[in-house]
Parts: sequence; structure tokens; C-alpha cells
Amino acid sequence: MEEIGARTQLFQLNYWVENKEHYGAWLFKHCCRKDVKMLEIITQEAMDLLISSLVTPLQINYYLTQAMEQAHLSYTKAITTEIIQSILVPDLDGIEAKLARNGYNLQALCGILNSRTSEIKAYLLGQLNTNKLAEFNKEIYKLGII
Repeated sequence: MEEIGARTQLFQLNYWVENKEHYGAWLFKHCCRKDVKMLEIITQEAMDLLISSLVTPLQINYYLTQAMEQAHLSYTKAITTEIIQSILVPDLDGIEAKLARNGYNLQALCGILNSRTSEIKAYLLGQLNTNKLAEFNKEIYKLGII
């Protein structure tokens, strides 16, 4: 492990997460030809919506790729806010998405909450009775994610 550790390199992404606008500009600067401007590919409003809706550079790359594919299929010259809205997942900031981003999938939640899969699914869909809901929320808040 010492030998492997000497060959590893750590990258801090905090700068890109905290400065998403700079990341968007950097991405277009390094991925496009010099004669192509960002506004020829995506409108400023669409880029602002994309950046404000997402958290990580990986999400921005993924949804920008989806938007480009959608714009190409619809013969749209520049990506618009309508295209961005059509590709974004509506529940991107929901509890299920937050838990999944932090590595808590359905099986992990079953173990942590000591519950059945059907109860966890009902919790994520907001269909749990109030007593069980309060119990689950208390345990999830203990995790420090939400």
C-alpha cells in the first residue's frame, strides 16, 4: 500500500463546487474550438439555470451532455431554458436524491432504519404514517446529511 500511496494524487474539487459559474466558463473554454463562443451553444439564461440547479461538476457535465443531445435532436441551434427544464430531474434536491448522493441506497437505509424495503419506499414517496415518519426523520437527521 505504501508503494501505491506514493503514486496517488489527491484532487480537491471544493473550488469547482463553490464556484460553479467559473466551472461552466472553464468547461466551454477548454472543450470548444477557439472560434466557437459559449453563447452559440447555450443561452446565458439556460447556463444560469443549469448551474443553479446542480451541485457538482459531474452533474453539470452529465446534464449539459443531455441538453446538447436534446438540442441536436430538436434541431435547436442554442440550448434554451426549455431544454434544460425538460432534461432536469424534477426531484433533484429531494430527500432520496440527497441520500443517494451520500451513498445511502435502499439497502443501506433498510439497515440503518432497521426497517423493510416497502417502508423505506413509502418514506421516500412521503406515504408513511406520522409516527413512523417522525422516527425515520430522527434517525436520518442523526446521519448529518439533511
